[in-house]
Amino acid sequence: MSWNTSVLALNTTRHAQELLAELGFPNTDLETEVDFQEAGSRTLSGMAVGRFDDWILIWDAHFFLGDTQIPPAHGLWSEQLEERLRRLSRDLPVFGAVLSGAGGTYGFAYYEHGARVRAHLAVDDEVLLDEGTPLPAEQTLSEEDEEQRICALLAALSVPWSVIEAGRYRLYG
Repeated sequence: MSWNTSVLALNTTRHAQELLAELGFPNTDLETEVDFQEAGSRTLSGMAVGRFDDWILIWDAHFFLGDTQIPPAHGLWSEQLEERLRRLSRDLPVFGAVLSGAGGTYGFAYYEHGARVRAHLAVDDEVLLDEGTPLPAEQTLSEEDEEQRICALLAALSVPWSVIEAGRYRLYG
């Protein structure tokens, strides 16, 4: 299966709407509840938020570009979102990933203590960004496919994949 979505995983007990506002998406109202297939769908309209114990996962088919739709000059996120993720990571670990089978683009970033400590981005199998020391969780992965590796890394750093798949997500738009 080829994905066309993005996800943020944050280790926090904050309320979803408060967190979305901190990320720069303040005008989000709860619309409905969706399953994992809809949350990770490229046709998702809005942001799907799932809470799993102390973790929140936020899925967005529009790669967290918001209304600006200005893609990042380099890296995974807009400058504004990058700064907000760094700020949030002062208090909690943050993992973010981009999965775009249609564009052949796969990447992830990990933040802690107010800094991006690891980032990796590949387009059509060409590595464009590889910063920081590989995370211990990266070194235990056996998946060769970039998309599968990133999904396995998400699960290793946050909640098990079976929990992610079985989860219910609140759709904010």
